[in-house]
Amino acid sequence: MKSIQAIQVAHAIKPSFGFPTSDRPEPKYPDGFQMVAIVEWREDYTLDENLNMAFQLTNHIGCPWWENPGVTALGPFPFKHRSSSVGDLISVPDGRLFQAAPLGWKELVNEHQ
Repeated sequence: MKSIQAIQVAHAIKPSFGFPTSDRPEPKYPDGFQMVAIVEWREDYTLDENLNMAFQLTNHIGCPWWENPGVTALGPFPFKHRSSSVGDLISVPDGRLFQAAPLGWKELVNEHQ
């Protein structure tokens, strides 16, 4: 039986949305983030396509994102998570960590692999 590869999505607990201030600095990994979803990895997609797919599927577009096929929402329930945004993190199956940037993705050094 083939195992399913998964993308992990983490939202900043106190997001700065790419605009840190003295009142709301950039959150630190891992303590400043909460795992919110698992998204199925697509073998037929490139890395960039998988990152963009996970970002899109964890946004409220047409329905609450946790209702999208291929997405498993992680508590707490009742579920009140926001959409993914700039500054949020995505971990891919090989352990690499990416942060949503204002345009595209920034790969982070994951010291917790």
